[in-house]
Amino acid sequence: MKQLLIPVLCACLFTKCTSKQPKERLFTLPKEWSIPDSTSSKLKLQFEKGYVEYFTINNTKFRFQKSILSAGKYDLQVFQNGEWITNLTLSMPRYTFLLSPDFDLDGYFDLSYLDHGDIEIYFFDNLKRQFTSKPLIFSYDYALLDSSKLIYGTHTHTSSYNTWNIDIFSIKNRIVNHILKAKIFWEDDIKTGNSKATNALIYKCNNGIDTILVDNININKQYGDFGLNKFMKDLAHRQAYR
Repeated sequence: MKQLLIPVLCACLFTKCTSKQPKERLFTLPKEWSIPDSTSSKLKLQFEKGYVEYFTINNTKFRFQKSILSAGKYDLQVFQNGEWITNLTLSMPRYTFLLSPDFDLDGYFDLSYLDHGDIEIYFFDNLKRQFTSKPLIFSYDYALLDSSKLIYGTHTHTSSYNTWNIDIFSIKNRIVNHILKAKIFWEDDIKTGNSKATNALIYKCNNGIDTILVDNININKQYGDFGLNKFMKDLAHRQAYR
């Protein structure tokens, strides 16, 4: 009887210990799925009651908790030299924090989150073993177009969807340097009942600020035949616009 009791007791103790471990995470680690909004809302309320979330990324320990000094804010602290120090003071994200991808392709995962149509990125600084203090911000609808030159492209549209705005830029040195901008025009195709991309105006960015119209491309493609990612990659690699 004693031989049966010991394994049962150990199993109960193991279940009791593991049940204390958080099942959800506000900081989504690489290769993990973000928790749904209904779950994250409940989890966020726990931080007001003193809940602390711990995680390790880039071989560095972090914790996230309610800020003592800033009302309505939360401190992301990093463990360095035997103590916890505040790396960033942040607002609670609308969704969750993401600890991937590696935006600047330096081999270290970055911290990011979505906010009103934009993505805010805090790069991981390997020398300081913490995240950079100021975020880099651009549209959440983005794509990496050239990994060797760190060129990205983003897409936004007007409320009527008749115009798509394209922004192509580099984030080399963790700074947005605009290269090209484009406006893609759409119209309803009565014959097919779908939308058709008619043409695109291409603008070159001088000094990353001023724009000059350099081309008017004829597209004339149905929505299903138009590949946005390919269109942006072609622009990014077209030497005539450099």
